[in-house]
Amino acid sequence: MKGRYQSLHLIYYEWYGLDISKDQPIVGGFKKCEELFKSSWRKHHTNAEKKHFSRLKMIIQGLQKKAVDEGSPMEEVVDILEETYQKSCNKTISKMADWMMQQGLIPQGKKRATSK
Repeated sequence: MKGRYQSLHLIYYEWYGLDISKDQPIVGGFKKCEELFKSSWRKHHTNAEKKHFSRLKMIIQGLQKKAVDEGSPMEEVVDILEETYQKSCNKTISKMADWMMQQGLIPQGKKRATSK
């Protein structure tokens, strides 16, 4: 798991266990961890790390939705959104996840109730 990703491609590679992240942390990357173990594989991680994984997952879901909506391969969508990640989102996963929410690519979280 990286702290800051220099490109959207690196997020994509790490999630699917491709290229420079080949078979990390297991064959198939984080996607395979999610398929095999759901969220239980994350339980020994800190809250910050859990949030990090959650944001990565949201970004991947946004990429998938855009690929389906446009009928484009996921790799092409990553190429298209690379500039947004680099410039508008300043290479931060939190800003990219927020941007994707604003674009309707991922659902916005429900507001939490406040105590009085």
